[in-house]
Amino acid sequence: MVRNRALRRALLWLLAVTLSGGFAVRLLPLQFRAIQDSVRAWRLGMREIRSENGLSGWSRGHGAACVVLVHGIGDSNPTWLRLLAQEGLQSLRVIAWELPGHGGSDRPAPTVEGTAELRPRAMARRLHQATRAAGCSGPAVWVGNSLGGWVSAWVALDYPEAVQGLVLLAPAGLDSQARHPKMPSMAGLLENPTLESIQEFRARAYARQDAHYPTWVWQAALERIRASSIRRVRAAVTPEDALDLHLGKVRAPTVILWGKQDRILPLDASQDFRKLAPSGISSFRELEDCGHLPQKEAPEKVVTAIRDVLAYGSY
Repeated sequence: MVRNRALRRALLWLLAVTLSGGFAVRLLPLQFRAIQDSVRAWRLGMREIRSENGLSGWSRGHGAACVVLVHGIGDSNPTWLRLLAQEGLQSLRVIAWELPGHGGSDRPAPTVEGTAELRPRAMARRLHQATRAAGCSGPAVWVGNSLGGWVSAWVALDYPEAVQGLVLLAPAGLDSQARHPKMPSMAGLLENPTLESIQEFRARAYARQDAHYPTWVWQAALERIRASSIRRVRAAVTPEDALDLHLGKVRAPTVILWGKQDRILPLDASQDFRKLAPSGISSFRELEDCGHLPQKEAPEKVVTAIRDVLAYGSY
């Protein structure tokens, strides 16, 4: 019996398309890629969950303590698939949430109040509520990439009792980053995406450019980004969301990982994170041959960081 909704949906899609007379011709790129990702997640033990406050997620394992994964802007849960395949993560309870306005999570109403729900600090509140409701009653290790790192830091600041540690992967969130002279502007690439712009984004995000994807994969990525709320997330940010005056107040052990070949948030723009990270309980690690997505290009390093936070004092 197929109990997972994501897998069941994938199988029904396959059946419907097969009966209609043509898998490759009739299946839309985004749906085809979603099916592939759902099957891979299911094979890794992830099961689809949904919170009462409208967040879509994946969950694996049991227990009051867990590892919470939070993706970046314009991204979704499949970004964690390589990390989830690592042996060092198999014994831990893991929950991966899709941010509001992303993936299968609800899109806040196109009102002033709805847009305010896309502020990093507001998203932190929703993710904290959903994680508690999912049964993680003990302190969790929060792992966030880019915008997800920003949101995770606010969870640690506003709900310190819920955070055992932070693993921040090329995190955003400092006002000083936006003013850095080497910071490339990503707004045009993702806010008004085309096939060419997302291909350029990928070239800047990854250290290794050895993957060649067919057109339908790029088309699926384009559809996913267009369906997300990137423009509204950027518009929702206020000066009060910036971490510059707050990051040093974090009281949980923190590991920050940054790819040396990151051209989305360049390594040079990370210096203030080094300075502002919680003194005495933080570790900054530069990753060789890695860009903006350590969960994809250096998943074993991310697992090591998670394990180090769980065994605080080992680094």
